Amino acid sequence: MTIAETQVDIPRLRAAMQAAGEDRIRRIELDGTTYWVKHPEKLSMRWRIQKGDPALALERERNAYHALAGRDLPVAECVDEGPDYLVVRDAGTPLSLVLGGVAPPEEQDRALRAGAVALHRLHGAEVAHGRPSLRDMMWDGERIAFIDFERFGATPRLRKAKAMDLLLFAFSCFDVAGGTRPEIDHALNDYRALDREGVWGDAVRLLRRYRWLDPLVSYLPKLRDSHDVKAGQLVFRRFLDGTA
Repeated sequence: MTIAETQVDIPRLRAAMQAAGEDRIRRIELDGTTYWVKHPEKLSMRWRIQKGDPALALERERNAYHALAGRDLPVAECVDEGPDYLVVRDAGTPLSLVLGGVAPPEEQDRALRAGAVALHRLHGAEVAHGRPSLRDMMWDGERIAFIDFERFGATPRLRKAKAMDLLLFAFSCFDVAGGTRPEIDHALNDYRALDREGVWGDAVRLLRRYRWLDPLVSYLPKLRDSHDVKAGQLVFRRFLDGTA
């Protein structure tokens, strides 16, 4: 079964898949177009407990592509699927690489702001991504397309899921940039300017519950020096104090 919006030669695509090897994520070329084949992760019991069932994650992603196809949303195109795989048409460069320096500063700013607007478009369509890190947001020079919907529908409360999306997007920005950047401020300001349903306020209220964690890490050197913790602190300051 395929949910592709454009015609793809499925038999040739599947033949190319078989020739590409057995990696969990494979890159294949067909008629000048790049596709990505994705299989469930193979995890040890320890990692299954920590990360969850890989087959369920793939099924959530499959459900997302079915639910979002044909709705003119910023989502990559799934062109083929099977019981244990999905094939998605290449949609560009991950924003994590764009912000990391593969693009000139003016394009980094334009791409990140497009990412914030794309996230708002999902939310406006009553959709939460579940884990909108910059590596899951693809930029083709003109538009953003989301991939990796492994957390789609995992949070039953949509308002909370949207707030978490916004916070995770901000966290990923600070994490990739290694600190504050004007581009991040521009992107977050763009989302806030578009927000009419109170997602920003929901994110602020969610963070306030955990505000006690922010000063705690200053007393724990191993945590204080963590790259992730630094990004988390910047999220607190940006949303609660407006200083990041």
